[in-house]
Amino acid sequence: MTQEISPEAFKSAIHELLAIYEGDDALVVTPGEEARLAMIHPLLAHTFEMARAVLMLIDASQVSAAKALSRVAMEHAVFAQWVYQHPEGLLGLSAKEAASYRKLYNGLKEGFVFPDEIAEFYETKMKNPIGIPSDDQPFEQVCLCFEDGKDLYRIYRLVSGSVHPGNLTAREYIEYSGDGSQVTLRWKAVMSDPIPPLHITALSVSLAASIYEDLREGKPRINEIESIATSVGIKVPLVLKPKKSVD
Repeated sequence: MTQEISPEAFKSAIHELLAIYEGDDALVVTPGEEARLAMIHPLLAHTFEMARAVLMLIDASQVSAAKALSRVAMEHAVFAQWVYQHPEGLLGLSAKEAASYRKLYNGLKEGFVFPDEIAEFYETKMKNPIGIPSDDQPFEQVCLCFEDGKDLYRIYRLVSGSVHPGNLTAREYIEYSGDGSQVTLRWKAVMSDPIPPLHITALSVSLAASIYEDLREGKPRINEIESIATSVGIKVPLVLKPKKSVD
């Protein structure tokens, strides 16, 4: 699918989607949804921020760095879809934050003495009230909460080599001669295919935009968002599996 879509088409779609939410009316939401938006907005805004950075990096021929940020964008956008669609999504968002603080506490408690009330809070009260997703579970489990979750995770893996140390990183900075007798160490990563990070970024921005628009009063531009996403082979929103299919 992505081989038939040019980098320029992906970039154009990202620009168009981002432009929708640059106006002052972007956050006028359906009455009663203000608190829900306030909870989920940081995930969506960070997705957009990463998307802007990806575009700048691609234009500067820094594809390896763009891959890393496109992964960040996707993690936030897909998790935002889970938070928005799941009946206990907002509780799950709070639980994820709680898990992060609990990990920090666990890492510090061996070397520091905490007041009894703080220790009790982290040991007994700050628990993850629901199972997925949490900081203790991989992003794959979040993806598998959705229909076509395996494909979603497979797309995500396309850019993971630019985040974790490994052979894929080495291949971007070491160049061998044809017979292997000469090695060139590169200061800049070899120019690679820009389509994977652009595809993932377009997907992420589309997912974030679909949530914003679903919250906006009257959903005035939902058809436009779906049309832009469809133009680069993306379908929004994600479809959450029935609970029995997730377990």
